[in-house]
Amino acid sequence: MSSSEKVKSAIKLFLEQLNPDRDLSSLLDEDNLLEAGLMTSMDFMGLIQTMEDETGKEIDLSEVDPASLTTVAGLSNYFSQ
Repeated sequence: MSSSEKVKSAIKLFLEQLNPDRDLSSLLDEDNLLEAGLMTSMDFMGLIQTMEDETGKEIDLSEVDPASLTTVAGLSNYFSQ
C-alpha cells in the first residue's frame, strides 16, 4: 500500500468512527468534509492531530491554506509528501 493510500485509509477510518450511521461509500476524495456535514471544525482539528500523529508530519499553517485540507485529496496530498 502506498503512502497516499495509507493516509486516505486513516482519514476514512476517522470519518467512519465519527459517522457510524452514515454510508460513506459515495464520498469522493474531492468532497469538502465540513460542507458535507461529516465533521465539525473541532472534529477537523482532531483529524489534523490524528494525521500528524500517524505520519509524523506537522502542519505549518504559514505554508499551507487550511481550506486546502478539507478534502480527502488535499489531506492525502499534504501528508503523503
